[in-house]
Amino acid sequence: MKNKNGKFFFNLTHSQSGSVVIVVALSMMVLLIMAAFVIDTGYLYGEKNKFQNGVEAAAMAGAVSLCDEDPEGVTRQIAVENGLPAGSLVVKAGFYDENDLYDNFSEYKDFVAEGEGEYPEKEFNNAVMVKLNATEETLMGGFVGKDEVTVGAAAVAYLAGYGLLSYGDSEDNESDIETIRSWADDNPSFVGMGRIHANNNINFKKEPAISEDTIVTAVGEIDNCSEGIAGVAPVDIVRPVDWDALEAKADKIIDRDDFPDEPSTEVFKQDEYNNKYYYETGFCFVPHDGDHEGITYFVDGSSLSNGFFCLSDDYTDTMPYNFTLASKEPVYFRHLGQGGIMHLGGDNEKTVYIYCKDTIGGRRNQHKAFSDLLHIYFNGVFFYTEDTFKAYEGGSHGQGNGRTQKLRVIAKKEIIFQGMDSFGSGAERIINGKFGPPCGTMSVRLGRL
Repeated sequence: MKNKNGKFFFNLTHSQSGSVVIVVALSMMVLLIMAAFVIDTGYLYGEKNKFQNGVEAAAMAGAVSLCDEDPEGVTRQIAVENGLPAGSLVVKAGFYDENDLYDNFSEYKDFVAEGEGEYPEKEFNNAVMVKLNATEETLMGGFVGKDEVTVGAAAVAYLAGYGLLSYGDSEDNESDIETIRSWADDNPSFVGMGRIHANNNINFKKEPAISEDTIVTAVGEIDNCSEGIAGVAPVDIVRPVDWDALEAKADKIIDRDDFPDEPSTEVFKQDEYNNKYYYETGFCFVPHDGDHEGITYFVDGSSLSNGFFCLSDDYTDTMPYNFTLASKEPVYFRHLGQGGIMHLGGDNEKTVYIYCKDTIGGRRNQHKAFSDLLHIYFNGVFFYTEDTFKAYEGGSHGQGNGRTQKLRVIAKKEIIFQGMDSFGSGAERIINGKFGPPCGTMSVRLGRL
């Protein structure tokens, strides 16, 4: 452009104006891209959190349902209820190495799915893993050039195994675990118990043998257990038993009419399931041999005229398994006749579950009485009591040397094992908590993947 003197000059005003327009346009583009990125990032972060919370809830529900008929179905149902896309889910039951007993597994450090080659031979499913890889559309995908992204989440939940748990209020001084009377050295031996824990004290008569897969802890003091850890936090979250639901779903209500009228060790009644009922210094229930197909028996203690209820063997060798016995009255164990041994329960689906609102192993108003397990062997029995558990692990004249009792116990008050008498003081007693997944446990935890 020329001025009035014919010289050229630049119109800086117009030039700067054009530059500003370009800069503003570019800046707006950058800001829009940044805004799109922030919006999408926030959205995807929210989805990630939702998915993670969902897989954790589903995994925990699946772990609780491990001993039910369809744990995978329960897991998927909870996942969908938490807003997870069903088609993107991977659900696997398996073993979680809570105590680091094994080397790291190849895919996950502490979890291995059922059926994989690394699955430890002597373990059982105790965990559920849930994994999700979902394709999510970005909110401003066309603008930033990416329409879809993959959002992943994974969780594993496992059943924390309590071989023995005394879970009552630590201030009531009743939540102890004890061995009393005479025990040989290193007796009893605790194997595969996961955790032995008391919300008060643990007092072993002599130092027991503790396997590497067993941890001993107590809120209070621990006597005669060099590997025990005292002063730990109490276990205060214990899922209560719904007694009304147990009674409502029971296949068989056991009441006074099931038993003979007169006391006798020879006269018995029999029910539609071929179980026997004796009335002899108590009301004794003798479950039939073999598979009970998951039936639930509920004891109507109100009709038993304040007599104690006992689970008994009679004159024959039997192995009843796969049933639940629930009672609001004390449950005692008794041998009825000469000869005959009852092997109660077993691994996995053969496990027997005994729930009691009162004492297990002691008669009513006889707090020093202990069940004699000379003729009753536990091959896989889970006990839950809102009172005290007592078991006599003795033997007459050395009978039963080298016996293993496969059991787990959760009790609100004391758990007491009475030792051998003078004739059986050299007999080895092994208490083994490994006979299937830790069903009946009251603690579900999230693990690491």
